Formats: sequence, C-alpha cells, structure tokens
Amino acid sequence: MQKPIYKQWWAWLIAIILLIGIISMFTNKDKSTKTTDNLTKSSLSSSNTSKKSPKDLISINKNMIKTPKGSIEVIKEAIGKTTDGKDGVILMYKITNNSNEELTPKQILSGNQISVYEKNAKSDKPAEEFFGATDFQDLSDYSNDSAMNISDAISNDNDNWDKTKIQPHQSITMSDGKLWKMDNSNDSEIKVTDSINDIDENVINKGKNSYKISSPVEKIDITKWNG
Repeated sequence: MQKPIYKQWWAWLIAIILLIGIISMFTNKDKSTKTTDNLTKSSLSSSNTSKKSPKDLISINKNMIKTPKGSIEVIKEAIGKTTDGKDGVILMYKITNNSNEELTPKQILSGNQISVYEKNAKSDKPAEEFFGATDFQDLSDYSNDSAMNISDAISNDNDNWDKTKIQPHQSITMSDGKLWKMDNSNDSEIKVTDSINDIDENVINKGKNSYKISSPVEKIDITKWNG
C-alpha cells in the first residue's frame, strides 16, 4: 500500500526548500528596505550639509549688495527722460574687494549681474535695457561735447566691468554701464540675477534680493554724470 504523500521523504524535502525560500525572500526585502532608508537618510544629510549659510550667499541690504568676496554699494542714481518719454536710469557703485586676490566687479558678483525691474510690471523680466546715452533727451545732441563725453564714459564702464582689476581690500567707484528705461522709476528695484535673469538660490539669497530705486541715495540729472 502506498504511503500518504505527507509521509513521503521527498514531500518533506520540497516543503523545507519552499520554507527556506520564503524566509530568504522576506530577509532580502527587509535588507532592501533598510538600504533604501539609509540611502534616503544619507541623501538628506548630504543635501543639508551642502546647503549654504546666508553669509555665503549674495544678498541686498538697503543699498548694499553683499557677496562672499566683497560688496557693491549703490551710491548714486542718474536719471533723465529718454527720447521716447520714459524714465532712464544708470547707477553708480562703490565696489569693494574683501578677498586676498585681484578681482573684477563681475568676479565679486560671482559672475552674476545687477538688473533693474519694474516692481509693478506684470512680467518678471527686467526693465528694458538700452545702449547709448544719446537715447536720453538731454544727451541726444551729437554735436554737444559734454553729452558725448558722458556717453563715452558710460560706454567705457560697460566695456570694463569684467576687466577692471580691484586690488585686495581696496575699493573703486564705477558703473556697470547699463542703461535702463521704465515707465516709472519710483516703482522700480534692482536685483542680482545670472546672465539669463534667473536667481540661483545656491548663490543668491532670494529672500533678500531687492533694493528700491526710490531709496535715499544721491540723485542726479543724467547731464551731471561724471562717472
């Protein structure tokens, strides 16, 4: 008479093999879960470690742009009407190199730029930039030597923003040669952005990145520009 299947030796062998397989499967799943958890914790820890403190970011406090390498202070605003009736503005800066090496103004800004925004504009793009001081009504006379001298000085600053070397722990005054036009300069502000007008939060403190142009620094007419 044939033995019942549960009394067959090979049936017990199969059962033992299946049991070992099930135990192994759950053990590996537990290890995988722990490994995933450890990787997640490691990733979060790495992310928190790489996050820079505010002092290592570019920020704006009143009329002062502070960077890890120095500072750029807005000391003068020259304003005039453009030939199309808008407010035109150019800013003069005191630029300080706090590092131990020669740096250009652009390097002090870590390769970023200063842009003017119309605060109440619907667009998040900067105000319109124009080239050539002769677009100011009072500087549009090409035969006026004074107007041409101002235009040349502004163009020179624009050409040398990324070339002028500032000695360690020294300051210079110059503009970036950028001319901006807007409907109302009183509703405008400056921000630091990259070359495509984005704000890299690993470099720039997004929460402290604006300065109203109407703030109390020296205001002059564009015809008085002596940059």
